[in-house]
Amino acid sequence: MSEVAEAQHRGLDLCLQRLTSSLYGLIDAALVNEDGHLPTLTIDSFLMEVHVISIITCCRWLLSLAADVDANMLLHSTNRDAAAAKDKHKKEIETLKQQLQQDSSQGLLPVPCIALQQQQMQQQ
Repeated sequence: MSEVAEAQHRGLDLCLQRLTSSLYGLIDAALVNEDGHLPTLTIDSFLMEVHVISIITCCRWLLSLAADVDANMLLHSTNRDAAAAKDKHKKEIETLKQQLQQDSSQGLLPVPCIALQQQQMQQQ
C-alpha cells in the first residue's frame, strides 16, 4: 500500500476514534446523578454543545477522507489497468514480431520487412 493510502487510513482511524470519543462524551454530558436516594438527570449543556460540534466536525472530516480514499483507489485501479493493458500490448507486439519473422523466413511476405533488412545487413 502506498504512503498516501496508509496516511489516509490512519486519518480515518483517528477520525473514527475522535468521533467515538465525542459520542461517549455526549452521553457523559447527560449523566444520571445520584445525590442521596433519588437519581436525577443533570445535563451539562456546554459540554453537550462542545461534543455536538466535535461530532459534526468529525463527520465532515470522515466524508472528506472517504472521498480522498475513494479517489486514490480509483486512481490506482486505473494505473493497474493501464499497466495490465501495456503488458498485454507488449505481448501482442512480440507475438506479431514472431509471426512476421516466421512469415518472412517462409517467404510469405510480398515486400521485405525493414527490420528484417536491418538484421540481414548487421549479419553481413
